[in-house]
Amino acid sequence: MTDNSLDEVLARISPETRAAFLETRSRLYDKHRDNDELIELVAHLDSFARVIGELRTENTPDFIALNQEARAFKDDLLAIRNSVHILIDISRFRLICFLGLAFILGVIACLAFEILATHFI
Repeated sequence: MTDNSLDEVLARISPETRAAFLETRSRLYDKHRDNDELIELVAHLDSFARVIGELRTENTPDFIALNQEARAFKDDLLAIRNSVHILIDISRFRLICFLGLAFILGVIACLAFEILATHFI
């Protein structure tokens, strides 16, 4: 990546943000010109800004592929969420059926006990 690509990225951002970025970078260069490690860190930050700027343009193949992957992941999550809702509905239905069956069996057991108690006691 060249300085031209950084200039292209800076041209796409707002003037206030661009001015703040350039001012901060020039202050770091002026204040810490003798500190090689810090100058190297600033160069890495410039590279990072270039990479992010290039990824943010929607016509790059990397951005398009990343966007497609994100949409596919979102679709998968929606499918899983819908499946979970269906399973919860099925579980509720099974629980209601089980409770209904238990109630009916309890009523039958009470009636059977009443019949047995009245005839054999």
